[in-house]
Amino acid sequence: SLRELVSTEGLEERVHFAGYHCAMSPVFAALDLVVIPSLSEGIPLVLLEALLHGKPVVATRVGGMPEVLTGELARWLVRPGDTAALAAAQVDALHHNNLRVAFGQVGARHVSQQFSSAHRAEHMVHVYQQVTMPPSSNTPSRHSRNVRFESRAGGRLSEEIGPRRDEWPCDA
Repeated sequence: SLRELVSTEGLEERVHFAGYHCAMSPVFAALDLVVIPSLSEGIPLVLLEALLHGKPVVATRVGGMPEVLTGELARWLVRPGDTAALAAAQVDALHHNNLRVAFGQVGARHVSQQFSSAHRAEHMVHVYQQVTMPPSSNTPSRHSRNVRFESRAGGRLSEEIGPRRDEWPCDA
């Protein structure tokens, strides 16, 4: 088991098995870096949450992660299954505090602007309008509407989709 491996390697003081937590904001606050070593993935909620909390991310280049981690945020994207590259990206991130802070700020801004529920809803309305347009027309059909969604929660995804996770009851 992982606990046995940590014990065998003498890492009990450095590796903590935190278990389940309702309040994630304090957990994210305690982190220097979030690592997502997935072999297969969509756009994981933990990726969006980490970035919204201003945490830089080391992740594998699978699913929707490259869609989120663009530009300078892609520095620590690695090929799936490449454990050496994953380890090297973590070491690089941990050795560059200024980059971690900057990427955290850029990531928070990027996710709140591009992946908010309001932005995604607008995108879906656009897709539906495109699907309902007659093929030879640039105008929506009589069944589509011009709809705009606006955030009332300051643009933070976690606030727009309902209560923050740290406000959920633990038994929910």
